[in-house]
Amino acid sequence: MERHHKFKFLTVGQWLNVHYTEWVVPDGNDRKKVLVCVHGLTRNGRDFDFLAKSFASDGRCPYSSIICVDMPGRGQSDWLNDKSAYGYPLYCNVTSTLLAIVGQGKSIDYIGTSMGGIIAMFLAAVPGCPIEKLVLNDVGGFIPKAALDRIGTYVGKNIRFPSLQSGIDYLKEVHKPFGLTSEQWDQFGPHSLKEYEDGQFGLSYDQDIGLPFRNAPMQEVVLWPFWDNIQCPMMIVRGKESDLLLKETLEEMKRKKPSITVAEIEGIGHAPSLAPADQIQAVANFLF
Repeated sequence: MERHHKFKFLTVGQWLNVHYTEWVVPDGNDRKKVLVCVHGLTRNGRDFDFLAKSFASDGRCPYSSIICVDMPGRGQSDWLNDKSAYGYPLYCNVTSTLLAIVGQGKSIDYIGTSMGGIIAMFLAAVPGCPIEKLVLNDVGGFIPKAALDRIGTYVGKNIRFPSLQSGIDYLKEVHKPFGLTSEQWDQFGPHSLKEYEDGQFGLSYDQDIGLPFRNAPMQEVVLWPFWDNIQCPMMIVRGKESDLLLKETLEEMKRKKPSITVAEIEGIGHAPSLAPADQIQAVANFLF
């Protein structure tokens, strides 16, 4: 069963409504653990629908609920008035507030895809972070400039589509590395688009989340100091064709932390969707 919630978050000159979907696990009221899932840059919390539904119906599931947030500017969360505030300081503060809300009296596990994983690395590197188990989906200690340049070719474009299907067809092409089937896109797609008053469709995120890609040349991102300071058990999911989490980056992550669990997904780029059954099962085997 899914429930929808919003909480208030104060940012520059604005109280934001931040939305999250809660997937309630049947007979899970007495369980003292929740799972928080945070999406990638241009995505939203509904990306985890397949995983959350599967977990909620799995008798091994240790959670009372699975929490899937829409970061500000995405999905059903408010867009910022001050567009310059889109960035990791805001995202980390929103996520830490969410952890405090849903983690009252409960321990927390976390899945982060791409941007959601970077947020987790920033948080988990600080002593006292409440995250007990962490899954990083296709992100790690180093992000090459070439991957950011590729993302910059599509993020923040104000595109309109004459129909829902034409919008879904666009998403299929842009996010081809996800490896989703047409049937899966039929479920992902409608949550990735919104209808305007003129009957056209657009992407369901504020195009100004792309300001960092437009305001300055992209540079490689080094996150090794954060990686080194994370102490909780971790799993890394990598698309074998990923241009963002390179093979050599993964090898260095394993060298620094030999105890991490790794799953590499054949034929997938950035980032694995965590929608197919085999990907869901691999994550469940680590978390459960």
